[in-house]
Amino acid sequence: MSKTHKILLEVTPDEEELIAAIRNYCKTYPDGCPELLIYA
Repeated sequence: MSKTHKILLEVTPDEEELIAAIRNYCKTYPDGCPELLIYA
C-alpha cells in the first residue's frame, strides 16, 4: 500500500484563482472551452 503525503502551501488570492481556472479546464478536457485555457 502506498502512502500519500499532503503539502500545505500559502497562496495569494490571485494564485488561488489561477489554480481554480486550471482545474476547471482540466475537468472539461477535451470538450472544454478554449477561453478557459487562455485565462489560465
